[in-house]
Amino acid sequence: MPDGSSWPRISVVTPSYNQGAFIEETIRSVLLQGYPNLEYIVVDGGSTDETLDILEKYDPWIDHWVSEPDNGQSQAINKGLVHCTGTIFNWLNSDDLLEPGALGAIAHSFGAHDVLAGRARHFAEEDSWIKKTDIDQFAPEPLLRADCQFSQESVWLKTKQVKALGGVDESFHYSMDRELYVRYTYHYPDVKGIPDILGRFRVHDESKSIQSGFDDLDNPFRRDYLRMAKKLQEEEAYDSLHPLCKQREEWLEWLLYIGRLQDQENRSVISRLVELFGRALQQPRDRLSRFTLGAARDLWQESRSSFSCGKGTSV
Repeated sequence: MPDGSSWPRISVVTPSYNQGAFIEETIRSVLLQGYPNLEYIVVDGGSTDETLDILEKYDPWIDHWVSEPDNGQSQAINKGLVHCTGTIFNWLNSDDLLEPGALGAIAHSFGAHDVLAGRARHFAEEDSWIKKTDIDQFAPEPLLRADCQFSQESVWLKTKQVKALGGVDESFHYSMDRELYVRYTYHYPDVKGIPDILGRFRVHDESKSIQSGFDDLDNPFRRDYLRMAKKLQEEEAYDSLHPLCKQREEWLEWLLYIGRLQDQENRSVISRLVELFGRALQQPRDRLSRFTLGAARDLWQESRSSFSCGKGTSV
């Protein structure tokens, strides 16, 4: 490095399954970094598309790869983590990319910090936008509340510390990154932010975020948030977070309830509105929120729409 020290070894793991349309671009974004101390590992879940041919093509430059059935993304990350010998660690999903020069910027800036986070470019076919990590809020409490926004491919951790925490929790399939960050920053709170764009997040129809219905109140990400709050309450190591976890549990259960109520289209709108406000008034301070009022508005508009379309009243 410029100061005469050795370049830190950086370990990158790519979990993959049937992403043959994207994975070659992902692999090249890592290998073409020109970084002198890179360790690159690909863990594929037994893809049936062209992924295997691509992995064999790049075999001379990948330190370790395997293609065999697994239990999903989280297990694949942990299987790769076992082989990591670097100082710095992250995973890069098989449809995302590293920004050119990212690893050099990470090596220059990481130092003795526990976490290094930069910005990410989110991109679709015709446009792109920059998303930054909320460094000031990258801590257990904001992460639990979901106030902290981040792009996983731009958040880099210390390999040894991730291993000490047991890697990602394999029971989480959507929010494994947030769950890890809550535990990680609880024990290792020294976070540094840099302005560099470190990764590129691909937005496409087959991505988890799109398929999960992320904008719906009842979606897999929120269900993972709820499980996270419950899980942490069971662990004495995080006792100072228990009150917040309890609050989050109650609030998330309420949001998921509203989402399920909205989906009950076989019921009349009036009966659903009566049930909604009846339950909300049981705990008005906690439940009479903009989410609740917004859900009531949407239900009322659904009723008016049904009537105006000649379907009869929805009551």
